[in-house]
Amino acid sequence: MSIAVDQTKATKELADSLFRVQTNPSISCEIQPAVDFVLSGKNCLTYRYILFTALAAKTADDRIDILSLQASDETDGSYDARSFCKHVIFPFQREFLDDVLDGSNEDPLVNNPGRHPRLSVSNKSANGDPRKALNLLCEYLPLVDAQEKARECLDYFITRCLEEAERKRVQASSFEAAILTTNVFEARTFMSDLLDKNFGGSSLLLVANSIFSVLFPKSRGYSTVPHPVNQSGASSRQIGDLDIYLGKEKLFLVIELKDKPFTETEVRKAAQAAHANSAPAMLFIAGRASALNEETHRYFNQVKAEYENKGMVIGVMTIDALMDFFFVTNHNIDSVMLFDLLRTTMTEIKASPETMRWVYGALR
Repeated sequence: MSIAVDQTKATKELADSLFRVQTNPSISCEIQPAVDFVLSGKNCLTYRYILFTALAAKTADDRIDILSLQASDETDGSYDARSFCKHVIFPFQREFLDDVLDGSNEDPLVNNPGRHPRLSVSNKSANGDPRKALNLLCEYLPLVDAQEKARECLDYFITRCLEEAERKRVQASSFEAAILTTNVFEARTFMSDLLDKNFGGSSLLLVANSIFSVLFPKSRGYSTVPHPVNQSGASSRQIGDLDIYLGKEKLFLVIELKDKPFTETEVRKAAQAAHANSAPAMLFIAGRASALNEETHRYFNQVKAEYENKGMVIGVMTIDALMDFFFVTNHNIDSVMLFDLLRTTMTEIKASPETMRWVYGALR
């Protein structure tokens, strides 16, 4: 039989837990290894929400099966974890825990780990930290078999969240202080180091967007629109990875970024999309893992010639060539403005916590 968790009662339990740990932080709990790993593991965001949701639901109603994720789960104590997370857990962490779990998706359990009927080691999961997180939750959560145990574990989870929120505040403050004294040479080194990290392609987008936002500023009527990496079509306005407009609707330049080798099919598809949206120009930028060789130059030249006849200018360059041009022609750049653009872009493209931690930690 499925259970409808009392959301009002659950919210009170969350508030009571927050009040307790603000005056008396919890230093451990019965499932501490699972909590610690899930909160620190790479690419474990959905599992963080699953854990938080499970503890809060069990605290609110002792009948809850703590491994359940769906009301359709056939075990006694099943409940709709996704709805409970969306309406109770997500807004609570955003409003009272400084959005420490990331507020970019108001429906956190819509992602694959939350779509299974219940937590099980047989569930499909990405390898590495996500797989380990799933295994740990399946091992430790059944130990939380009573309401009072759930409260103790919830207190520890919220304590850890508050500690992380404070660490982020300190880190952001240090970042603010550091950029005030950063010169053009240090800014260039920072950008280069960021490109080396890759972060699933987001490094390339962060650097490129920061540069083009300076080259084509809002003060001259331009708007630079970056799009989340590896999420083609995530925005209804998306044409390339980075789209630049002159005015609100007039497309000025479409930029395609690649931090792995280009293929002729991808290049032609991107050029076709840009032309279909009446782009006057398109620029392909190759990241450090995207080698430009004789073969790529062959088909890039073919595509350039084809679209020249259609009235669209196409160019290709490496990110390091762009960086050289930018810092040589903007050697008096205001580093504070550059890093503010970088920080804004991280929010716009929903950069991963790992990316954000590195950016904030690299300048201290």
